[in-house]
Amino acid sequence: NLREYTINDDAKDIDWKSSARSGNLLVKQFIAEKKHNILLVLDAGIKMDADTDKHESKKELALFTAGTLGYLAIKNNDYVGMIYKGERVEYKPFKYNLYELEQYLCDYAANKSTTSIEMEEILEYVAKNISKRKVIFVITDLAGINSIKIQTLKKLKQTSDISIITS
Repeated sequence: NLREYTINDDAKDIDWKSSARSGNLLVKQFIAEKKHNILLVLDAGIKMDADTDKHESKKELALFTAGTLGYLAIKNNDYVGMIYKGERVEYKPFKYNLYELEQYLCDYAANKSTTSIEMEEILEYVAKNISKRKVIFVITDLAGINSIKIQTLKKLKQTSDISIITS
């Protein structure tokens, strides 16, 4: 886009051809467009069927948190992927629409794990198999945090930014 030159503008940004045509100094206006890959890593172990201290379902809180983060990311033109482990690792690739996000959340809600899942296993899978630059949101409880090894976080930190959210 073009706009009129102001005193604080850099002379390198002047569009000389457009300025000559219009008779006014015009500068190019740049808008940075960055699309991020947001990976939602959800705890799906049997412990997520329990309640928090405030008698709220951990799984419902995880769904709400993931849905909110995913919605905000998509509205900011970012891509959203999801990973959790039920009977096997469920990886949902990075997509850019609300319909896919809703489908991912429904799949997670329908997951009925009968085992105790270690977040360490899921994060190891992410470190080995998803090499894209990404922002990772780990959604788990205190027991899930305690299962994560420092070495795994260091590996992930090389290609990702990480945030851990607990219930």
